[in-house]
Amino acid sequence: FIVCTAVHDVAFEDLVMEEGFASAIYGNGLKRVRLEGLRFRNLFDKAVEFAAAEDCVIRRCDVEETGRGGITIGGGDRKTLRRGNDLVEDCRICRYSRLQFCYASALAVGGVGHMVRHNEIFDAPHQAVTFGCNDSVFEYNVVSNVVNCSDDAGGFYKGRNPSRRGNVLRYNLWSDIGSARGHGTAAIYFDDGDVGELVEGNVF
Repeated sequence: FIVCTAVHDVAFEDLVMEEGFASAIYGNGLKRVRLEGLRFRNLFDKAVEFAAAEDCVIRRCDVEETGRGGITIGGGDRKTLRRGNDLVEDCRICRYSRLQFCYASALAVGGVGHMVRHNEIFDAPHQAVTFGCNDSVFEYNVVSNVVNCSDDAGGFYKGRNPSRRGNVLRYNLWSDIGSARGHGTAAIYFDDGDVGELVEGNVF
């Protein structure tokens, strides 16, 4: 529905976006773009894809019944650790991998220096959150009923690149993670050489 390239200081508020064959909003090269009070539903792909985004905010958005994930956001420079300072908060994301059952996360975060807080994520066959970033915070989120049809997986997943480090996971609530068939599932999964994270104050 919306494509933004090299856009700054724009807000989208109180819209409903539904019945689309791609992602609802795609942006690249963004600064200070704000999405607030949006509702995304019945989409073939994702709700939001933001690349090279800095100081962008996604707040109070509702995502449900998407095919290949929820919100993907990234910005900053990992070589210099320049922060992107993007924020995702107070969003509700559920049933976000209806067509792609694995690796279609509710939230996928890349880059440096982002904040993800006070979100509710539930109902998915595979992982809820993927971090491929540095120096970012995941806090006060509620994650439930995910990884319910898969194995060797986690509600929060990060791995395979030890240079992506310095992230903090704190004060989150995790419940009903995994399934009866799974023997290698976890709420938080650091995979294949991943190091350098702080996990504190979570309730499992």
